[in-house]
Amino acid sequence: MKFPGESFLHQRDPKLHTSEAVEHEQKRKKRRGEKTTQKPAEKLSDWMEVLERTHGHDDPRVLERLKRAYHKQYVIKEGDVPESYFKLQQRLARERGQGDIEITDEMRDQLIEYLDQLPDIA
Repeated sequence: MKFPGESFLHQRDPKLHTSEAVEHEQKRKKRRGEKTTQKPAEKLSDWMEVLERTHGHDDPRVLERLKRAYHKQYVIKEGDVPESYFKLQQRLARERGQGDIEITDEMRDQLIEYLDQLPDIA
């Protein structure tokens, strides 16, 4: 098998080869006049090569740019905290024996502030 890892990824997530990042690499290749493909494993292979080039650095500047990009893409913004987070806090309070608590606007602000103070994982 020519692309065993890529085929595995395609089996695990059949839509991965149509994701924005993977398609972006195909568009980049096309702009450069390089051969593009519609085969899922080959598209994933092209994308994985990009990941190797961009994520295989020890340069702190490159790592900081990557960290900012992932933070922007995956960290929930203050105004976007889902209602389910507050419902979870109510459930946890009930399970701790604190009874049914009401999540006031002030408490929402405190919980969001707490989330902002959590340390970065990376």
